[in-house]
Amino acid sequence: MDIEFRSKTLSDTLLNPRACQKELGDLAKPTLKRLAQLRAFVSVQELFISGLDNPEFIKGDGFAVISWHINANYRLEIDLGIPPSDDLTAKLKTITKVYVKGIRDYHGSNKDKPYRLR
Repeated sequence: MDIEFRSKTLSDTLLNPRACQKELGDLAKPTLKRLAQLRAFVSVQELFISGLDNPEFIKGDGFAVISWHINANYRLEIDLGIPPSDDLTAKLKTITKVYVKGIRDYHGSNKDKPYRLR
């Protein structure tokens, strides 16, 4: 699957393992692994069929967004680049390009700044 990043900070960090390690610390290795797995899938439908670490739909900013576990607290937010709709599951097979939106702490105490990297 093709991956793009929603910000220059994301792409600069996640495309450079050394920068990723510096920015994310212990979260770097599982994040890079998750990105490699995402690239290996042909479509978003394959990701959901695999069931690998519980991908799930979340409410996005006008677009369909999925959340994919990196570890117990952190999720990779992936924008599908299409508006949410009732028949979204029928479209999953055709989505072969996604946009990484950020890495979010879903269980952290800092609700004002939930993104670790955005």
